[in-house]
Amino acid sequence: MEIGIGGSANETTAEEFDDLIVPFQLHPYPLHGVEQDEVRGIFPEQSFIQPCCTFVFPRLLQTLCQPKLYIAVGRLRVYAAAYPRARQKCQNHPAHEKTAPDERTTSFLDSQISFTYLGILYRGASITHATSPRTIAILGSTGSIGRSTLEVIASFPDRFRVVYLSANKNIDLLCEQINKFRPKGVVVSDTERAAKLRSAVGTDVEILCGTGGLLDVVSRDDVDIVVSSLVGFAGLRPTLRAVEAGKDVALANKETLVVGGELIMGLVRAGGVRLLPVDSEHSAIFQCLQGEDPRTVERLVLTASGGPFLRVAREKFPAVTVAEALKHPTWRMGDKITIDSATLMNKGLEVIEAYWLFGIPPEKIEVVIHPQSMIHSMVEFVDGSMKAQLGIPDMKLPILYALAYPDRLPFSSRRVDFGTLREMTFHPPDMEKFECLPLAFRALRMGGTAPAVLNAANEVAVQMFLDGDLPFSAIPSVIRDALNAHAPLHPFTLADLERVDAETRLRARRIPATTFS
Repeated sequence: MEIGIGGSANETTAEEFDDLIVPFQLHPYPLHGVEQDEVRGIFPEQSFIQPCCTFVFPRLLQTLCQPKLYIAVGRLRVYAAAYPRARQKCQNHPAHEKTAPDERTTSFLDSQISFTYLGILYRGASITHATSPRTIAILGSTGSIGRSTLEVIASFPDRFRVVYLSANKNIDLLCEQINKFRPKGVVVSDTERAAKLRSAVGTDVEILCGTGGLLDVVSRDDVDIVVSSLVGFAGLRPTLRAVEAGKDVALANKETLVVGGELIMGLVRAGGVRLLPVDSEHSAIFQCLQGEDPRTVERLVLTASGGPFLRVAREKFPAVTVAEALKHPTWRMGDKITIDSATLMNKGLEVIEAYWLFGIPPEKIEVVIHPQSMIHSMVEFVDGSMKAQLGIPDMKLPILYALAYPDRLPFSSRRVDFGTLREMTFHPPDMEKFECLPLAFRALRMGGTAPAVLNAANEVAVQMFLDGDLPFSAIPSVIRDALNAHAPLHPFTLADLERVDAETRLRARRIPATTFS
């Protein structure tokens, strides 16, 4: 049997949930050998057994006091975030469990609000979670991450369902995705593309335009998870709105945290939502930290393949072509992130992202070159032990982990064959050769709006290189010039970030290529 809100064994509406919840101190009964992974709650999220202050629905007490039932205590986050009045009651109650703030309070792992509920177990049998699939909105469905996400969703039609898609320019591919996945709505960049799409797909799907359309769909009640995979600064506002709306976010847009990490993480803590990393490196760290006390972390180690110019002399960088820079040895990605990987700026952005996700100071975040790309990142603990997450380089694996979390689902990906894996090598990055990496550390230490300047200048410089207007070797010089000219603001608002972004882009575009050639 299951007990839940609406449509289950005990009919309790959302409004009744808000009104019925009351404080009740309970110590859980022993589970008598029942395994932790057998525990399923009265809500669709798998939960974790943890004694603490519990809030009980009085109307359910009679149901719970039946023979052959055990009472278990589990953690509830999703519904506490969904019902503000219930959350307020929990937070204001003196028995509510709170974590004392310290220097790590910006951490994703330390910031989860702890709510609890009563779950029930039949003797010797487990209660399964609700079977309705998680509904997903994908921002950037025609990009590399978006396409991989749809491949994952297609493999698990009983677990995930696409409700909204968005695309920038690739309307033909978006049409194919609409025909295959039948979303309720899609967002395109402008009215011209909307008209083209309408003529192709008819009136069966809602079509929205621009940033306003993105902000609309991520706020809708029929969305459980937002996959944020837009490129660059464009992902910030939709991600902020999704978090404000109480949605879990699978984050593939690292620039969102680089630019607005302080704003995003503040909303994550306030709303009790989950920000789940999709980048392979951050997913690896997130997996390594499962079951660990974040206070015992000594060091994070992000691995980098080294890109296509790992063994190319710095003196040859001025002559690097776009085609050469786009030949990544390991990953197949979009143009912008591939160029970032060639300059190692991608790793610099990931350092800043890790700082916000895990609350680890810059001096405890390191980068190591690992050309084989089998270890995706590592965590060292205070006792000297380390955890590393290994796997075939395939973005569908961290995507699946984020969408299914906290479950692991069977997936037909390639496996690591240690018999053919001849070596795994590691060495420190050359900070003089790859100047963008130390520039990222510098921006992080400057704080405030400096990372926004770093990101904006980099986006402009990369596009100028792709357009043939700037030599590859000049990309870090454009970024350094922007940082040198900036006095960071702190605190700051979203409007401040948007203004700083626009000003930095304007300055970077005005710099003639001959300045750095």
